[in-house]
Formats: sequence, C-alpha cells, structure tokens
Amino acid sequence: MSKIIANRKKLQEKLQQATDNIEFLLQVEKAHCENNRQTLGESRKNKVREMVRNDGFEFSGKFTLGRVKNNDFK
Repeated sequence: MSKIIANRKKLQEKLQQATDNIEFLLQVEKAHCENNRQTLGESRKNKVREMVRNDGFEFSGKFTLGRVKNNDFK
C-alpha cells in the first residue's frame, strides 16, 4: 500500500513539474509575441503556431496559461 502512495506522489510531482514547464513556455511565447508586437507591429503568434503544426506538432488547448495557473485540466 505504501508503494502505491509513493508512486502516486511521484506521479503528482511529475505532473506539477510538467505543468510548471508548460507555464514557463507559454510565458516565453507571451514575451516573444510582445517583443514582436513592439518591433514588427504584430505578434505573429498564430503564424508561428501554424508553422509548428505544419511540422507535425499539435497544441490541444487543454493546458492554456489560465488552466495551468488554476490547475484546471478538464
């Protein structure tokens, strides 16, 4: 029983680390878009996301900045 609890705790810690990393990367994207807005007059966020999707990656939208901050992953 204690092994199950320990494994669950490790899994919860890994989830927290993953969501912290997602929050960091979304903040990087936000800062980068603001920098683009100041220098180019537009954020280019959607254009860059489209380029990434064309490379075969998808963003589910389940881990948005607001959801990560509120631990809301429904």
